[in-house]
Amino acid sequence: MKSPNTLKIKEKPITHIEKGLAALNKVEFDRRCEALQHIARTKARVFEHRMQRLGVKRGNLAVFDVAHELVSRELGFDSWEHLKSLEENEKRSIGSIERAAIAAAYVGNSEKVQRLCDFDERVLRDSPSVSIALGNESSTQWVKKIDTNERMEPLGWHALSYACCVRSNPFENSSDIRRSIAMTLIEAGADPSVGCLESDTLRGFHTVLGGAIGLSRDHVIVQALLANGASIDDGPTLYEGSAMWYAVNEDDVESMRMLLLSEPPEWHLCHALPHAIDLGSNAMTDLLLGAGADPKWDKTALSYRGGSLHEAIVANGYPTLCRKLVEAGASLSQHDTCGRTPLSIAVALNRTKCTEYLTEIGASMDECNEIDRWFGACFAEDSDTARSMTHSLPPPGQWRYEDHLWLRLAASRGSITAMQLMLEGGINPNAVDYDGFGALHCAAMLGHHKMCKLLVDAGADTKLLDFSGRAPVDIALEDLNCDEEMIEVLGGISEKRSDLCLSRSEMDAFEEAASAIPSGDVATLKRICSGRPHFAGARSPRPHRCTLLNYVGVNGFEGERQVTPSNVLEIMEYLIDDVGCDARALTYTYRGGPGNDTVGLLTSSGHPREQGLTMAMTHKLAKAGAELSEGWKFLVDMQDNRNVGKLNVFLESADMSSKTAVEAFIESSTLGDTEFVRALLSAGMDPNATLWGDVRAIHQAAINGNRKLVELLLARGADPTLQDAQFDGTAAGWAHAGGHEELAKWIWERINKKDEGS
Repeated sequence: MKSPNTLKIKEKPITHIEKGLAALNKVEFDRRCEALQHIARTKARVFEHRMQRLGVKRGNLAVFDVAHELVSRELGFDSWEHLKSLEENEKRSIGSIERAAIAAAYVGNSEKVQRLCDFDERVLRDSPSVSIALGNESSTQWVKKIDTNERMEPLGWHALSYACCVRSNPFENSSDIRRSIAMTLIEAGADPSVGCLESDTLRGFHTVLGGAIGLSRDHVIVQALLANGASIDDGPTLYEGSAMWYAVNEDDVESMRMLLLSEPPEWHLCHALPHAIDLGSNAMTDLLLGAGADPKWDKTALSYRGGSLHEAIVANGYPTLCRKLVEAGASLSQHDTCGRTPLSIAVALNRTKCTEYLTEIGASMDECNEIDRWFGACFAEDSDTARSMTHSLPPPGQWRYEDHLWLRLAASRGSITAMQLMLEGGINPNAVDYDGFGALHCAAMLGHHKMCKLLVDAGADTKLLDFSGRAPVDIALEDLNCDEEMIEVLGGISEKRSDLCLSRSEMDAFEEAASAIPSGDVATLKRICSGRPHFAGARSPRPHRCTLLNYVGVNGFEGERQVTPSNVLEIMEYLIDDVGCDARALTYTYRGGPGNDTVGLLTSSGHPREQGLTMAMTHKLAKAGAELSEGWKFLVDMQDNRNVGKLNVFLESADMSSKTAVEAFIESSTLGDTEFVRALLSAGMDPNATLWGDVRAIHQAAINGNRKLVELLLARGADPTLQDAQFDGTAAGWAHAGGHEELAKWIWERINKKDEGS
């Protein structure tokens, strides 16, 4: 049994300031300072620009001091004095040294670990958690004294997490000692599925299994954890940050083989396949295909929700890989979000060998339109052909959003000719990709003067900020070789860096504000946001890049924050009206793109639906200017009319056969809004109406376990035998998938009676 004091220990994630300090490399810091001092002597205006962008005033400071100030701010600290004071604070108590040592071990900075241990010998002598994390010989004595499943200071992790979730091996035999400790803990009954909070991946949580694969990288521990019941479906339901994600990310084929033997959920397999393709891992791709990963899965990263065949063509264009995917079941006729097939993607990107292969096995060039062929000519740098086709291109307002994003792809390939042709054809130089990066950001990162000038001359906005709050010039200045010519091209030295480029202190303040939202702590939220007007547009430093308002969508980010508080409408009102958050802001959840805004997250999340708040929250966002689909606009109108008692009157004039009304009907069933469903049926809605994937209202009611709504739909003529297109599931199958076995059985009985009657 745990002692009362251990029950009070709460998990404390490593802060952004702590991570910044932990990763600080003294040698690299000093080298960058020396390089900046050289720039001050040889490129005075460039040095002046760096000072102005970072808000550093020279005054009477020596160049040495200014250089240290600049580097400190570049690394996210408020100032050089701030950095020095933080380093001093690390050493003021055994508790702070413990946290600093474990943070350094977590990020893999063995040099800093050793410095801290040398500074105070107590860190190894008196701290069991540090001894375990560092793999010190003294740690073996601690293992015998601790409760294997208790939380331990300073971070509130379990002992097994300290053993598995660090990268650093500061001492001889550190990894061997940690392995021995982990094995002892497992044999003593440590829970093999525990984990710890983190801020490096979308899910914000990794288990010891993920840590053993991606951090300590120890196959023996991985095998032992799995053998003792570690859950392969580990942690919150997001792929990024899972054990399988770490295996692909590290190209760890051996760990992947072990994971596959534990029968991971199909959706993990299907996410892992495009991930492996993006990283160019043939062995991992083969392994996943052999395990049954579906190449038609459309949650891809590069190919705008195409299948794995689309992804392979965009990522590398290897025909051998395309052949493997086709043999595994990839579809030649699958479309991405732009309506493109694999062949039309291959033609548009000038992947000639892929094009030859796909046409050989039956794909038709009729799938490709003039836009595809024009893009292909651009990427081929065939100026004559591309310019001869411009008359057949659509006017600027009729391009698809994703068409404009290939300008950035051309920039990443370093093809000025392709970029020139695209700009001549009407491609928008300010289009921002799903991850918040534009073509000018990409060109600045590459340090390509001519490319930057081409884009700026074509109208690219030099003040356009990425999701980190960086303008193109900020990105260019990350390179010490950035010169005055590049600075002038990218907008000169007229402005300081945006406040949206958060320092580490501000990152931690943002994290505190984000945590106040799911807990319903309005007072804390107001305290943090007061005096920080830039928090209206600030984004989380985590990979999903959510704004504060995005967090009310409770979807696609760290699991511990996926909670809808009862006072969420009050929180939304404060964030929209007082803080000034944009209801239309996109985020990089689920790989970003259209629909990944607060409304999109909210309307596909079960948390607010369970509270019965989805409709009210969507209504508030709509009034704040959020972009809604036509079906959801219709639902908002229904809500307005319900509020004044005129719902049936409103529906009398609506076309129940329209896509808008059908979408509203299916979404009403998803929400479990019986009044809306009944009103739409009474207005003439077909109970079996469908829009996408043959999903019907009865499927949604069944998967949510809403028997009363299922009964209503059946009474009005819904057919329980109809199947959806993706899973071939009847309403009973959807109820089973939702974990509602009694309802599934009840629907099956109705299906059997229907069959007997026929």
